[in-house]
Amino acid sequence: GVGQNHAINPNHVNELVYTVRFQNTGTAPAHFIVVKDTLDNARLDIASLELLHYTHDCHISITDGNVLTAFFDNIMLPDSFSNEPESHGSFTFAINLKSNLPDFSEIHNKVYIYFDYNEPVITNDCFVMLDQHLVLHEANLSPSLQLFPNPASQALHVSMGKSVSNGSYSIADALGKTKITGAFSHVIDASSLSAGVYMLMVMDENGLVGVQPFVISR
Repeated sequence: GVGQNHAINPNHVNELVYTVRFQNTGTAPAHFIVVKDTLDNARLDIASLELLHYTHDCHISITDGNVLTAFFDNIMLPDSFSNEPESHGSFTFAINLKSNLPDFSEIHNKVYIYFDYNEPVITNDCFVMLDQHLVLHEANLSPSLQLFPNPASQALHVSMGKSVSNGSYSIADALGKTKITGAFSHVIDASSLSAGVYMLMVMDENGLVGVQPFVISR
C-alpha cells in the first residue's frame, strides 16, 4: 500500500509524506525488490524529494524527470509462510507541493512493486485533495476516521476512533458545494450522489472532528 487518502490546506501544509509498504507473500525469499513510482510532476516539486526512512538497504533514482525508482538489492526478504514478521518492508519519502495550485487539486499516486522477475504488484491509488478553506485543527481531528466501501455507491459506512457528542456531518462536492447534511450516523445514505469525488466532514458540539475524501462510483 502507499500513503493514505486525505485533505490538506496547502496554505498550512506544503510537504507530502508517502510510505510505501510491501510484503513477500510468495513461497521463497525475494532476492531483490524494485519499486517504481511515477510522480505527479504537474503538482509536485520533484527536486525536493527526500528519502526519510527505509527498513532495508535502499537506493533511489529519478528518471524521465518524475519516475522514482527504489532499489532493494540482495534484500533476501523472507516469504510470509516461513517468517511472517520479517516478510514486510517499507520506505518513506517526502516531497513538496508546487506553489499556487488551484483549490480542489488532486494528487494521485500509485506504486508498482517488482519482486525479483515477477509481474508487478500494484498498490492502491492514493490521492490527496487540496482545500484552502479547510480549517485545520489537526490536534483535534480524529486520525482514525475511516469510510468504507471507498469507492461507494449506496451506503457509506463511517468509523470513528472517538465518540461524537451531538454530532452532525456534511458532504461537499469537489467544488465545495454542500450536497448532504444531517445528524451524525455510522451509516450515511449516499444514493443521491452522482459519480465523483466528495468530502465528508464530521462535527461535534465543539467543532470539526474529522475530514475524509471519498469517491462515488456508478
